[in-house]
Amino acid sequence: MEWKRRDRTVWTLEDLIERNTGMRAEDFLNPKKEPFVPGLADAAELAARCIWNEMPIKIVGDYDADGICGTAILRMVIEEASGIRPEVRIPKRFSEGYGLSMNIIDETDEGLLIAVDNGITAIEQIREAKRKGIKVIIIDHHLPVKAGVLPDADVIVDPHAKEGAEFKGYCGAALAYRFAKELLPDSRRLTEMLVLASIATVTDVVPLTGDNRNILIEGLEAANIRKVTPGLKVLFDKMGLESITEEDYAYRIGPVLNASGRLMDDGPGEVLRLLTSCPCENAEPYESIKELEQLAWRAIQRNVKRQEMVKQSKEEACRLIEEQRLEDTCPLVLYDSRCSEGIMGIVAGELAEEYGTPAIVFTDSAVPGILKGSGRTYGEVDLKHMLDASSGCLLAYGGHSEAAGMKIRRKELGKFIASASSYLDDGGFQTKRNRAFRYYDIEIQPEEIPVYLEELKRYAPYGKGNPKPEFLVRGFESIPAAGKFFQYMGKSSQHIKIRGQHANAIGFGLSSVYKCAGEPKRMDLIGTLSERTDCYGRKDVQIIISDFRKAAEKKTEAFHMLERILAY
Repeated sequence: MEWKRRDRTVWTLEDLIERNTGMRAEDFLNPKKEPFVPGLADAAELAARCIWNEMPIKIVGDYDADGICGTAILRMVIEEASGIRPEVRIPKRFSEGYGLSMNIIDETDEGLLIAVDNGITAIEQIREAKRKGIKVIIIDHHLPVKAGVLPDADVIVDPHAKEGAEFKGYCGAALAYRFAKELLPDSRRLTEMLVLASIATVTDVVPLTGDNRNILIEGLEAANIRKVTPGLKVLFDKMGLESITEEDYAYRIGPVLNASGRLMDDGPGEVLRLLTSCPCENAEPYESIKELEQLAWRAIQRNVKRQEMVKQSKEEACRLIEEQRLEDTCPLVLYDSRCSEGIMGIVAGELAEEYGTPAIVFTDSAVPGILKGSGRTYGEVDLKHMLDASSGCLLAYGGHSEAAGMKIRRKELGKFIASASSYLDDGGFQTKRNRAFRYYDIEIQPEEIPVYLEELKRYAPYGKGNPKPEFLVRGFESIPAAGKFFQYMGKSSQHIKIRGQHANAIGFGLSSVYKCAGEPKRMDLIGTLSERTDCYGRKDVQIIISDFRKAAEKKTEAFHMLERILAY
């Protein structure tokens, strides 16, 4: 595979930031704090009136990390403002599905209902709630079913649904945090809520620009000095987390918060209890801590089980793709009756990355003949727009540009595939990964790693909207430590760690490739730079390898002199 620079106009990290974010580096580094979001003040005012009038308050969230964190934030601020713990309802993933269902409306008779991370598409449900005299606040970041078609809620806080928002990139929990600050600006627990909002900002893969950058930077600072809820502190300790980064949010903490909701119909309830620190009433302090430790341990173990399920389902999906010759289809749409509803979105995401195209995985629902699906995008394709164009084939759908869920009659699956394929063809979307090239952003020498690492910290944190730069490091040389130039790691020795003077190179899943290359001691590498701090405060600079090649042996000055003599 040929290596190629992604953009020949990019020479510095500042150039790269401006290209990736579409804004001047100075504007990126200094985003406006708490930009105007329509509806926030009205929502806080309505909630305050309902609290004053001692109306019952019900919070309806979602079963993913964003929904759970948003629900936790609202529970904390309403309880502090009213002195009464509000009723909380998180839909059951398997038996009820996403969002504000008629079941939830039927069991609610009065008071204020606040929907967080859902509600913007619940047209009929909210109409019924209003008919019953229930006050409704929607705090959501998803797109409406159609532009201008909104539910008849008393107040809607959704930057994508209402005109005038100065920043639209929030997740549901971040909007819940903004609501909490509006309702109770002097809350003693705002910093704890901020950490929850920062976790959700990363796990829900929203752009890390604008005010999201402020939320994440400040949230990480608070997390690292443990200004968090008691339950979250116990979770950090159980996971052995010391210095927490945005990558820990994305790849360690987020998956643990999500796992219970992916495996159990009513699993998020335990995670919510953990986050909001609600152990048994009247428990002694040591009993409370013990229960939090049990809740944290169960959440961690469920994530281990979830990882194994994803691995097995991914292998089965790849087998079906090969068997049905779907490798070159675009989008990649797969029906797998054995894939669990709770993990099909993760499997779709892994397939999208592997095959370089938007991917949707369908499986059977509880209703015969009806399939549930979950999709993830790839490249510049807006998944929600693709589903809009094929809405005639679907029973229900919702989501945003990156991810979406849907229901369809099984007999309509072929029609949907044809419609989605036509949409991508007509739009001229370049979705397939160009497998002829491996791209990098900036070329550096090994001795330049410390300088670039310090500059990288200036533009951190990295993620959606601000991806980590890919460096080409020429002439990386391994050096011995305790007599070893490299080390195989992992249960099956599938990973490789190569020691270098300025950084250690880590290749996840690359040990067999490294062996086949002859275990070279001098290489050219493409990868990202990072720095980890262990429990003793020692810093470890790493290159996370995307690709590598054996490099020519370093030529000595005598060799260069001989070359010049021969040339003469």
